[in-house]
Amino acid sequence: MTHQSIFNHPKDYLLQAFKQHDVVLLAEDHAVKTHLDFVKDVIPDLHAAGVSYLAMEFGASEDQDTLNQLLTGKTFDKNLARTLMFHYNVRWAYKEYLDLYEAVWRFNQIRPKNTPPFLLINMSYIFDWSDYNGVRTAENLQRVFHKGPIDEYRANIIMDIKQADEKVLILTGTVHALKHPLAQSQSTSESELPETKWLGEYLYEAYGDRVTNLLFHQPLEPLMEMVTQKQIPPSPTAFVEQLLSKPAGFDLKKLPIHHDRNSHNVFDFFAQFFDGYLYLAPLHGCTGATVDKHFLDEQSFSDVLSQWPDKDWTPAPKNEKDYWQIISDYVDLKQRYRNYIEPGIEMKSKQFE
Repeated sequence: MTHQSIFNHPKDYLLQAFKQHDVVLLAEDHAVKTHLDFVKDVIPDLHAAGVSYLAMEFGASEDQDTLNQLLTGKTFDKNLARTLMFHYNVRWAYKEYLDLYEAVWRFNQIRPKNTPPFLLINMSYIFDWSDYNGVRTAENLQRVFHKGPIDEYRANIIMDIKQADEKVLILTGTVHALKHPLAQSQSTSESELPETKWLGEYLYEAYGDRVTNLLFHQPLEPLMEMVTQKQIPPSPTAFVEQLLSKPAGFDLKKLPIHHDRNSHNVFDFFAQFFDGYLYLAPLHGCTGATVDKHFLDEQSFSDVLSQWPDKDWTPAPKNEKDYWQIISDYVDLKQRYRNYIEPGIEMKSKQFE
């Protein structure tokens, strides 16, 4: 097996995955422009490969009919797109997620005749944070997640829309893409609810090997630390970045480097939970999503305060200035990744020579 056959261009690797699988989960660290732009740019190729849907964590199923009309209509209403995102999450003021809406709309305007439209699917529902006091108890969270465990709900959405051999690309947060539990105790926003499975687990139970999951490059240490039984090798994120010198997609179980102790520890570990890896850039080369300063133009700030999510994790803003600071801080990747970026790393690899 040659290095060339193992490491492919990320787009080619993603499209190749759909030759063997109907459902592909993309595990993202949220609001990374580098990754969202990749998904946006591959939409025409996905449609050509027979993929009908891009399902997203960030979106409410209650708005699906309106979203379908937006994506297939003659004009694109940016303010309506913002409103739909606001319905799901009042703090998700990031341009690249809305760019996915517009990219799908633009593609549908020029898609080949006699082909179905490409659609975005909102997998989630509208949570109710209005009475949440920041104390994470089962009773409080049951009022927030009033339609039940969110990953079970998302899985049911996928199973409802997917017919026969239809193909679906799912963009979701990293842990939700797991086909097997990462740790005995799973911790999420709704962790006090009786949710025992991730989205990927539900889908794997339903579709078996027709489901695969691909991990976007991101800090690896937090994921490894969730499994306390495993010893963490030195700086796994830095190791991956030194191994790879350019964008690549590859199967985690096919790497011919198991003689190296660090590579064995890192890739064998993640191969337990993910089938493939998408590396677009080192962490220091990734860009955070762009803040959409018009996100609140048609919204009430009182609604922001009423529906502010996870107040115990991030306190509600005192005013609009505070709001925009919180939104901006979240996509400051230099700060987010500060513990995982090693200055002066040289990207050296013989894997591509």
